Amino acid sequence: QNLVNYMRRRLDEQGYQEVNAPQVLDKSLWETSGHWGWYRDAMFKVTVAGDDTDDDRVFALKPMNCPGHVQIFKHGLKSYRDLPVKLAEFGNVHRYEPSGALHGLMRVRGFTQDDAHIFCTEDQLEAEILRINDLMMSVYRDFGFEEVVVKLATRPEKRVGTDQMWDHAEEILRRSLERMASVSGGRIKTGINEGEGTFYGPKFEYT
Repeated sequence: QNLVNYMRRRLDEQGYQEVNAPQVLDKSLWETSGHWGWYRDAMFKVTVAGDDTDDDRVFALKPMNCPGHVQIFKHGLKSYRDLPVKLAEFGNVHRYEPSGALHGLMRVRGFTQDDAHIFCTEDQLEAEILRINDLMMSVYRDFGFEEVVVKLATRPEKRVGTDQMWDHAEEILRRSLERMASVSGGRIKTGINEGEGTFYGPKFEYT
């Protein structure tokens, strides 16, 4: 609880709004997000039988918070002047990991994920990435980690989107990574993890 309180304070200082997305979501939402095609075998699913007028409906416990946060963001009218919108959640997620892969607290089927999503314009993107990194590095320092390795995980073999979209996204992250390293005073070491991105986009990995 002390860790949650600490992170809640740090996120609040950065303008994040804490939310609580639903635990159970309809299959159609996971299909829209793309997770159903890539991740459904790792979901806990339940089928609700229909009747004479309704078909069966399939639901799943959320294995991640992303689609729920998108739905929260989409609720109500918003202007570009409202951006960036920052949502954070200490969300309970569930993943149907194979029994042979379970390992102590490192690989489990249910856990709390400190998660956040930022909705912004492309012009705001690099500045927001740098702000996130500043927050991450500050948290690491508070817990005694002075040297951190940040690696750019690039496109995997199986992915969604066009090569042009991936080229653009990876270039933005590469520029941001170079900027992060240059202003860190040597505290950040950088590298590339080829092919280790998610199916929907490149990412930074902190170690």
